[in-house]
Amino acid sequence: METIKNIINKPAAWMYFVLVVALLIILTNNSGTINDLEAELDNANAEISASVTLTESLSNEITIRNDAISGLEGELQTVNDRLNQVDSERGNLETALVDLQSQLDSEIANPVCPTCLECPTCQECPVVTE
Repeated sequence: METIKNIINKPAAWMYFVLVVALLIILTNNSGTINDLEAELDNANAEISASVTLTESLSNEITIRNDAISGLEGELQTVNDRLNQVDSERGNLETALVDLQSQLDSEIANPVCPTCLECPTCQECPVVTE
């Protein structure tokens, strides 16, 4: 009992005991914090790896779509060229139609009949027989 009284009466011994207990508590808390940080670091590395994979996948998808767009642009140019050609032909046909319409109007206004010299005053056109 005397030994316990001596230990209790000396403050340095208590101080050492308290410091050792505090050090144990700090080490225990730090080891848990270190484990938590290592787990978070592993998760972050996994997310970075997944992001890199996703980025590569999206890059490949963009390349595929760019190739498809290039192909469609070529087809669009072909269709556009054909459309311009059709527009040009339509213009030529409209001009020919106007010419034919004016010729028809002229022929109706000034008929020339090889069998009836009084044309268009003839009552009945003679039938041409060969």
